[in-house]
Amino acid sequence: MKNTCRKLLAAFCAASMLMTTPGLSTYAADLTNEEIIESCEEVAGEMEIAGDTQEDSVYVESEIGEEAEEQAGEVLTEITEEPAENAEPAEVDTTDSEEREDETATVDMPEKYVFSAEDTSAEETVGAASGEYTVGDGVQAAYDSLTGSITLHVTDPAGGTLWADWLEQAGIDRDSVKSISVKQQKKVRLPADAQGFMGDNNYLLFGGLKKVTKIDFKGFDTSNVTNMAYMFFRCGSLKTLDLKSFNTSKVTNMRCMFAECKSLKSVNLKSFNTSKVTNIHGMFDGCISLPDVDLSSFNTSNVTDMYRMFGDCTSLNSIDLSSFDTSNVTSMVSMFSRCDNLTTLDLKNFNTSKLTNTHTMFSLCTNLKYLDLSSFGIPKGDKISNMLNKCNALEILITPRTIPGDQYLPYPMYDKNGKKYDKLSVKSGSIVLGRTKKLAESFFIDVRDSSNSYYKAVNWAVEKGITKGYSDGTFGINKPCTRGEMIMFLWRFAGKPVPKSVSKSPFADVPKSHTFYRAVLWAYQKGITKGYTDGKFGVNKNVSRGESMMFLWRLKGKKNPTTVSVSPFRDVPKKHTFYKAILWGYQKHITTGYTSGAQKGTFGINENCTRGQIVTFLYRTK
Repeated sequence: MKNTCRKLLAAFCAASMLMTTPGLSTYAADLTNEEIIESCEEVAGEMEIAGDTQEDSVYVESEIGEEAEEQAGEVLTEITEEPAENAEPAEVDTTDSEEREDETATVDMPEKYVFSAEDTSAEETVGAASGEYTVGDGVQAAYDSLTGSITLHVTDPAGGTLWADWLEQAGIDRDSVKSISVKQQKKVRLPADAQGFMGDNNYLLFGGLKKVTKIDFKGFDTSNVTNMAYMFFRCGSLKTLDLKSFNTSKVTNMRCMFAECKSLKSVNLKSFNTSKVTNIHGMFDGCISLPDVDLSSFNTSNVTDMYRMFGDCTSLNSIDLSSFDTSNVTSMVSMFSRCDNLTTLDLKNFNTSKLTNTHTMFSLCTNLKYLDLSSFGIPKGDKISNMLNKCNALEILITPRTIPGDQYLPYPMYDKNGKKYDKLSVKSGSIVLGRTKKLAESFFIDVRDSSNSYYKAVNWAVEKGITKGYSDGTFGINKPCTRGEMIMFLWRFAGKPVPKSVSKSPFADVPKSHTFYRAVLWAYQKGITKGYTDGKFGVNKNVSRGESMMFLWRLKGKKNPTTVSVSPFRDVPKKHTFYKAILWGYQKHITTGYTSGAQKGTFGINENCTRGQIVTFLYRTK
């Protein structure tokens, strides 16, 4: 056996020499290779029969010198490479070869060569181990696989920019990341294209970090970012996001920026510059834990797409969009769909001049009670019944100013005069409709919230028939009250008593045909008012706070207040004509005067009395 092996080696070396000799034909080399292959097969057969393959292999290995090994390697290379060119190619999967540069093509292999989980190392199974990784141009990441924490730091004095696929470049599993911070010696720049999702589960930057609970953004420089689409998409464990350090002056796209951040309860966007943003499509879509968000700093003048901006924000209970400029928006499809915790939406400032689609805009807002669409022009082809699909709790609807043809309401509603509406006519314009007649009568746009300081007084006054408000749905809470309105309120407050008939009105500016005639005549006969020396009552003049308290005091019988040494208000000295009336009102808790600000300690005796203040005085007098 040993002699046979020696012969084989000698032939092998000789073949190597011949193949490297200049002028030797390829044909001669091929013959030599075939002879060597046949010899190897014969030897292998002899060794297998003898049963001592391992021993002889060791022996041969010990007999081969380094030079012979190198030559043998060259011969085997020639043997394997030449036939491979002429052989029929093996079946390979090349469907994504362009995406898999430097990877070995996959071939069908016998079962015994297929690697199992046990064949791979622990590092290959669980992802990158703890250590330092290059994750950007001049950016390193210190990764702790046990805690899931990543600390970024800039290594280049000129600054460093994070790669969009930084985690994939480092081999760090996104599911393992729980916190991200930056060493503060130099900020890490984010790439201009900082979007977090490319489709087909291809996440980038911060997208898809479903276990991350903390990201410290003070260490990031966003001044060159233009695209923040999907930036935090599906960061499902983030509860707070403080982005006040973000420079968004160049950003044009914020599509789905926080979409499906299902645990997000607070987000600080007060410093956001959105003057160049055109797309906020789905910006908060699926943020099911977000109760509110302050967007008062948002400049939306260039935004065209608001599709599903708050879709499925099921915890959203309030949103102030009074600062929104919607003059260029074309789509509001499903903008508030499934915001089923939202009770009030005031969109009266919305400019819908370019709006083309509002389909299902408020669909499934099942607890929405108040909706102001007074500035809306519904686009052609859209239906208000689709916009309000399953908004079954809606109590007050301020209708759109224009609609494309007759539109049926989801259910019958009533205006303040009790007129029933099953549908809206093109010519109806903006009106206040209530689910019931009573709701329509008692609702006022400017006093709709029970937290309003005038809410109880206004609703009491409506219930008592003292006031109805204006036809536009407002009460005019801050409007100055006229002397005529004041007397009318007092007359209704007193139960609308019938005055004594007279042949001539006591006041030149209140003829018998005047709306306020009976009330003014009653007040005159009751001694509540005397009018002016020129013979006029001043029916359209604003009533002062001092006058209003005087009217009330006279109505209640001019009762003397308890004597005090010092007037409770510095602008109402004891010698003032209205002193007793105002002191009485103060002691009866009808008025407190001003208790804060520059007017603190005064009654405001000569100031106009507002309609809200008048009904409050009456409410407290009852």
